Amino acid sequence: VHGAASSSTKSQVDLILDRARRAMNECVSSKLCASLQGVEKSAYVIKSYDVVCSALSALALARDDEEEEDEHYSAAEPSNELASLQYFESKLNEETTKYVDKVMASHFGELTHSDERSLDDFLATWRRRLQTTHASCVSCFGSPGSRANALFVKCADAVYAAYARIDAERTLPSDCADDRVSAAMFQVEVRRLVASSSQQARGST
Repeated sequence: VHGAASSSTKSQVDLILDRARRAMNECVSSKLCASLQGVEKSAYVIKSYDVVCSALSALALARDDEEEEDEHYSAAEPSNELASLQYFESKLNEETTKYVDKVMASHFGELTHSDERSLDDFLATWRRRLQTTHASCVSCFGSPGSRANALFVKCADAVYAAYARIDAERTLPSDCADDRVSAAMFQVEVRRLVASSSQQARGST
């Protein structure tokens, strides 16, 4: 009897989760952010998926604890919470990639062109625009913290990779080091912004 009741409850929960998954996917991909565009739209979708992933992760852990005590539980059957979590995590990863691409186009578009003028623009303003990128990542989650910083680091890595690719094609005299942004210099600024954000997050708790 207990096994039948447990199976019935599990089926109901699974059905609800499946409906919620479809509904949430529709909302974050179309209805709720229909009026948003570009980076702002991706930021909203990332935040929405992150909230869903956090909730499903908690549910999956709770289900695991419950099923460990259930003699009728079959470890070979993954919970729908876990399946839903994996689904939304894949969506979050997809949207994160889109966000990084949009940040590149919006804040560092000149890095898509391999010419001297583009590099001059980057060299003159990269710190300021890196700060703008960090603020944009923080806006995804409404406050500074580990998730915002992780997103920012992904963006920063993409920015420097694009810059390094173009810079490698240049031929500069050895005494022109001031005309380059070294990986170490770039990472110092990235770490400074991350550290500042983490300190703000701790101060707000």
